[in-house]
Amino acid sequence: MNITGTIMLSAALSIDALGIGASIRVRGIRTPFLSRLTIAVVSGSLTAAAVFFGGLIGGALTENVVRTAGGILIMLLGTYIIIGALKEEFSSDSDDSRNTVEKAAGILTKPELGDMDRSKSIDLREALYIGAAVSADSFAAGFGLTYDDFLVPLFCAVFQLAFLCAGEFIGSRAAKLRDVKEVYFSIASGVILVLIGALRLV
Repeated sequence: MNITGTIMLSAALSIDALGIGASIRVRGIRTPFLSRLTIAVVSGSLTAAAVFFGGLIGGALTENVVRTAGGILIMLLGTYIIIGALKEEFSSDSDDSRNTVEKAAGILTKPELGDMDRSKSIDLREALYIGAAVSADSFAAGFGLTYDDFLVPLFCAVFQLAFLCAGEFIGSRAAKLRDVKEVYFSIASGVILVLIGALRLV
């Protein structure tokens, strides 16, 4: 994958962080820089692990098979994210009725769930939880990549941190963002991933 494709894919996998950062801040919850950095590092590390294992698998296959399989996987991931975002938007289930995995996924559309102790500040433990939740799509996409895509984890971490900081800045200055639903960011991310996956099949 060329550098342009790497940047586009990494940005698409990280765009949720913008909505999460803004939404958390609008609700009066602060995310210290160290917590934001922790989220970015967790995201980059999990993506790197997925790329590593994806490279091991890809090493036993031909280039065309790896490229096709990776493209299909990324398209399926994008579709899953879109469906999941829409399902979350129209779901009437209470937070208490969900298991740990579902609550982690819910952070993407209800970021305030990340402040588990209601302290109005994201501590390092909560940052680890949020980092794992927001990197789920990056981790899954990593399996569709190879060692040639080793820059994706680095760019994912950079974009996660940049988007979180931008979201924090925007959220602190735009109270009207309370009316902006984070589901839109998830849907946009899914659409971009579907397009990127399709391009890998061309």
